[in-house]
Amino acid sequence: MAAQKPGRGYLSNSDHKAVSRRVSLWRLDRLGESLRSLNIGRVIDQLEEDQELADNLEHINQENEQLNSFNEIKREAEALCMLEVRSHLFDFLDSHPSSTYEEWIKKLHPENVNQKHPHLIDHRFYVEDSDHRRLWNI
Repeated sequence: MAAQKPGRGYLSNSDHKAVSRRVSLWRLDRLGESLRSLNIGRVIDQLEEDQELADNLEHINQENEQLNSFNEIKREAEALCMLEVRSHLFDFLDSHPSSTYEEWIKKLHPENVNQKHPHLIDHRFYVEDSDHRRLWNI
């Protein structure tokens, strides 16, 4: 083995290995501290919670889209029904110009005539916001 020159900072092989080992251990320790501060488990848990939230929001969005579609179908059906009721009213008035509201309702909805008192119709047809009443009063 060659003699070391004083003041130059040369290490022997064994000293060099020891220093390298200490540096490696120090780096591993620093890496461990970094990982502990990062807490990968917490990050993974948060990502899973975020994904669960995203899945729930997607499910809610799909339900809302389906509900909107159903509501659109309902609005279209109601509009078509009201066109039919309106057409019936105009036809009825053409053939019975001096008729009453109750006579028209009896013709349009015979199921809503009181069986014990045939001159009476279901009270719901007298509600101010009734579609039938509004059509009659046009």
